[in-house]
Amino acid sequence: MLDRHEEAVASCARAVEIDPRDGWNQMLYGVVLRAAGDPRGAEARFTDARRIFTSAATGDRDAAVGARQGLLVLHCALFDHDAAAAGCEALIALGPGRSLIGEAVEDLSVLSALSPEAGPGIDPVVRMLRQTLQEHGVPIAAPASDPRV
Repeated sequence: MLDRHEEAVASCARAVEIDPRDGWNQMLYGVVLRAAGDPRGAEARFTDARRIFTSAATGDRDAAVGARQGLLVLHCALFDHDAAAAGCEALIALGPGRSLIGEAVEDLSVLSALSPEAGPGIDPVVRMLRQTLQEHGVPIAAPASDPRV
């Protein structure tokens, strides 16, 4: 029987095999590989994710918004907190709408659970996104399980 990391690595490898041009698959694979103790493999997946998201960020508005969201989460996964804050501002400037901002908050919460060491850098980004939601009249209630959001 496979352990938890082996199962996650196998699942992510299958997802990347099915769609290697999906930046989210590449990024999640990187996070899982890093947690499983394969920093070289993780770096390769993160590099692919960055290339995919960066390329898509120059596309039409919907593609650009999705790519900016991906880059924001990727910067947090890479512990590049300055780039994450700048990415958050860039995402908000595109006016992605409440549901996508809420989705970014959820993505960052998942990343924080998968990669707790990313947590301190995620906190200011989550606060910025939540402030944007509040400015648009979306009530924010912090879940008991995650005091950051």
